[in-house]
Amino acid sequence: MTLAMPLGQGAVLSSERLWRRDLTRYPISPSARRLDQQPNSSSTPANESWLTQATSRLEQLGALTYGWDGLDGLPIKPACIEAVAQFISSDVVLKVETKPDIVPTSDGGLQVEWHSQLIDLIIEVDPNIESSYYLSDLTTGIEQEGSLHEATDTLATAFVALGYQF
Repeated sequence: MTLAMPLGQGAVLSSERLWRRDLTRYPISPSARRLDQQPNSSSTPANESWLTQATSRLEQLGALTYGWDGLDGLPIKPACIEAVAQFISSDVVLKVETKPDIVPTSDGGLQVEWHSQLIDLIIEVDPNIESSYYLSDLTTGIEQEGSLHEATDTLATAFVALGYQF
């Protein structure tokens, strides 16, 4: 599914561009190649520094053990880490200027959060690799939430507000 709203210069947000299908392309392990060290990359990510930081953060979160939150926090499932790694390294997300925060959830999932003066956007990947979003437009007070895979129009608008680099 593609958007009716282009992101500029022929770029169109689609679920394929947000979620890469090849889960083995970006493995996360101590001996794995980091996301920011892709061989033969034809283009340099626009936000290489935040990708490097986010990749390091994912590696740290992957090392959390049971009770990491001082209570009953579960370790982060490797499939969640892989899904978030794919999402943040997608060509669309890499063009967003605002650095995301990546935080664990106590049930073993992850949230990717962007906060700006215009919007708050939270993408959650739960332990079953179901993904959802929450968007708060701080200028209008309108809040939205739902399944991530059904929200490409909403995400396109959010990414533009976060400083999408055309």
